[in-house]
Amino acid sequence: MTQYLQKKSYVFIIFILASIICEVITFRVLGFGLLPTYYLISFSLTLIVGSAIFLIPGHVISVILYSVVLLVNCVLSITNIILYRIHGDIFTIDLLALTREAQAAMDGGFVVDFSPIVPFAILFAAALALQIYLITRIKERSARKFYRRHGAVVLAGVALFIGAASLIMNLVQVGGLSKDGERNIFGISLRDNYDTFAFKVPFFKAFGTYGLIYRNVVMNTPPSVRNITLRGLDETRDYLDDFDSEERFVYFDGVDAGNNVLVIMLESFDDYLIHPNYTPALYALRQQSIVFDNFYGWHKTDISEASVIFGSYPMNTTIVPNWDDIGGRFDEDSINPDLTRNFPFSLPNILREEGYGESNFFHNCPGLNYSRKFTHPTYGFDGAYFLEDFDTDQGWFAPEKGFYEEAVDLILPENGEKPFFSFITTFNAHGPYIVDGNLPSVYHENFDYITEYEDEDFADIKELLTAGQFTTFKVALSKAMVADEGIGYLIDELYVRGMAESTTIMLFADHGAYGHELTFNVKQAKRDTSPAHKIPAFIYSPQIAAQCKSEGFALPLVHNKFVMHFDLVPTLLDLLGIEYNPRMYLGFHAFDQRENIVISKLGLIFNDKVMSDGMNVLWTCPSATAEDRAKFRDRYNDMIYRWSYINTMYSPLFWFRSDAGGTIDPTLPI
Repeated sequence: MTQYLQKKSYVFIIFILASIICEVITFRVLGFGLLPTYYLISFSLTLIVGSAIFLIPGHVISVILYSVVLLVNCVLSITNIILYRIHGDIFTIDLLALTREAQAAMDGGFVVDFSPIVPFAILFAAALALQIYLITRIKERSARKFYRRHGAVVLAGVALFIGAASLIMNLVQVGGLSKDGERNIFGISLRDNYDTFAFKVPFFKAFGTYGLIYRNVVMNTPPSVRNITLRGLDETRDYLDDFDSEERFVYFDGVDAGNNVLVIMLESFDDYLIHPNYTPALYALRQQSIVFDNFYGWHKTDISEASVIFGSYPMNTTIVPNWDDIGGRFDEDSINPDLTRNFPFSLPNILREEGYGESNFFHNCPGLNYSRKFTHPTYGFDGAYFLEDFDTDQGWFAPEKGFYEEAVDLILPENGEKPFFSFITTFNAHGPYIVDGNLPSVYHENFDYITEYEDEDFADIKELLTAGQFTTFKVALSKAMVADEGIGYLIDELYVRGMAESTTIMLFADHGAYGHELTFNVKQAKRDTSPAHKIPAFIYSPQIAAQCKSEGFALPLVHNKFVMHFDLVPTLLDLLGIEYNPRMYLGFHAFDQRENIVISKLGLIFNDKVMSDGMNVLWTCPSATAEDRAKFRDRYNDMIYRWSYINTMYSPLFWFRSDAGGTIDPTLPI
């Protein structure tokens, strides 16, 4: 019996020690210190999980099972390290919805630094080898199963009791922080963050891997638009109906009323990638536009895209449903079919209500990326078009000009009666930013051209960067040049079709060129500095451009107020002269005195003065004052207040009630 329990104890001890070492490696690599502040919560959960080792019959099954658990722990740590290095993010359940897109990006050649795998691989191999060595070296003597079983139950009970008691004591300790704990810049304590799970990275720093998994599982269901949030349905409806007319700020007063609308989201773009010699189409268009020179964002592509389609985004969930999209299959249980076109505040729907004709979405990638093939028709688009919808040989990173040539009659429809709305998400400028031999030849030709003139055009940047960093910059610019060629083709087509004077064009980046920390290197900014998240955004209004030229005003019209993705929708609607309910949007008009704040799902909260991870102030502008910090806090609290109502709008239950005073289906969960 002694030898049997000894083997079990070795497996248990090795598992516990390996879990601790795994956490230490993770925190050291991330620069978070040695262990979480309240590591005993994670440790207690590890003891509870490990206690089952004593209850599993035999040794082989327990070694295999807990090696798998340790392997999952290691993979999760590696994932967190890679995510944090690229996005500043930590893994949670909602990111599972992006698995398909991530796989597709990898297939497209997106290269990530996988060096963190090495220490975890060594740890896993050492733990497995040591377990096998010890259980094979120790020879068991015959013993009655009764005693072995009861001895194992006693040890399991001891481990479970210690783990549970430690967990309860630590949770009580955390509970005591609600009154006495230090509060962050927003007035939120660590205890508040534990209750709300509002700030992932600070939560991870405080409670570790197991603590984060535990809390995330408790508080979140799989991503679904079914999620109901803080405000009741009647309360939300009253809030939306009770807006003051002054809340709908009017500045342009419909100068572009009746215009076609072309929205282009620039994938992975930064201001320094718009250059007169290398991206001439974008540069020329920006020079004739209203330029938002203080535009910021820090979101993944899908959220930036949806933020401008809707003017908001649900706070505690994602609007990418749980599609079973392997092989293109669609799980109808993942989303309520009644949601189709049931977002009256979305751009395609509100423009349709104003008499617009065709409303289409285009992306030079497979339609399963972010499940766009299924989601975007529910957003209100008449059509959503992707690579597979055209008879071309296009593949990953193929120049978008070819895609646009195939789709141009849909992008710029000549219907003659109703204006159109087209939304394009580009792809050519996406990372990785490496000299990849698999890229189409045009990328290499652009790279060689940049190299030929690099001393003439980029001496200032070249001087600041290492040779490797400068190569990364040149690859990013060569990719931006390919994207620019496609946009140039569309602008030329607008003139050919006689639409240039009747088409409003809005362009903005989803995020900066963050691959390989390019943005931070070029801007000479570290990850935790707000200027690294400044990205391009501008609106071309043919009427305003013509008026400026006739009256002698210089173009571009540069606007320096802090602006974000949500703010673009109210600005565009005012430009088109369309009345809207301002409380249905999280944004303010770009020329309104009110300002917003970026609350990113990637874990950062910032404007152009202050940046926070939710608990700590990471950066402040040198000119920031105490008043700026106070405004930062007030804007956060105001955004969260408005967001609590907006979030309810994304529930299908909210739209099931009829305008004629009907009632909600009593069979639906509320």
